Amino acid sequence: MSSTGNSDAAAVAKPPLPQDINCKDSTLDVEYWAFRWQHEYTGWHEKSGNKLMWDYMNTEYLETVKDAAAIKVFVPLCGKTQDMFMLYKLGFTVVGIEYAPKAIEEFFAENDITTQANPKFGSDEKAYTASEDGRMIIGQGDLFTFTPENLPHAEYDIIWDRGSLEALNLADREKYANLLLSMLKSDGVYLIDSKDYDVTQYGGPPLKANADDIQKLVGDRCSVQEVSRIDMLSPDNPSREKWMNKGITNYMFEILHLVKKL
Repeated sequence: MSSTGNSDAAAVAKPPLPQDINCKDSTLDVEYWAFRWQHEYTGWHEKSGNKLMWDYMNTEYLETVKDAAAIKVFVPLCGKTQDMFMLYKLGFTVVGIEYAPKAIEEFFAENDITTQANPKFGSDEKAYTASEDGRMIIGQGDLFTFTPENLPHAEYDIIWDRGSLEALNLADREKYANLLLSMLKSDGVYLIDSKDYDVTQYGGPPLKANADDIQKLVGDRCSVQEVSRIDMLSPDNPSREKWMNKGITNYMFEILHLVKKL
């Protein structure tokens, strides 16, 4: 191979993923996740949407919807999840928040969504990308700098948390729950997809968030119900090997939780 070839290979080589992440010392910051998006360490991304959420939507929620155009969905730490596009195609208005610009750019490009020029929403100059019809919107920035006052809409019928709670430092969970509940309508549904596993075998990410953890966060204000779960270590689960290679051998479940205000 020529020296030019070696140089080209070096130029495109991915930098190594930081190996010193300790989920107990608040190292899961926005720059860590932006690094993973920038260099395509995004093994959590689901190209076809989330099975547990869509099973719930198709069997429970959608039959209650009388006017799709009136439904507003909020997706924190949204990445480029295909769930947003699928919800948008149902006629819902979808608002996501994501720190990594690359994820936002790829979402609109991959779904062939034509965007507005310099859309403005809320009470300050937050950076948004929005579809021409104004129903698919993603704000770029740190989630904790967004509030009901500077979002496109102050309240939402659905909050879809797929991997958001479990990506946060433990110290930020209470602040996160308070922020999201301030956006949830009194009769809205807050869906949380999270992982439960033996923390003596693995420390994350994703960080464990089971029903007891969620109950401690919101149980004084909300009901918490397990809707469904998937055994991630079952012999036929395609993720089994990945998690076992991380040292998880006792149990691991992906769980969908339904949270509603009391």
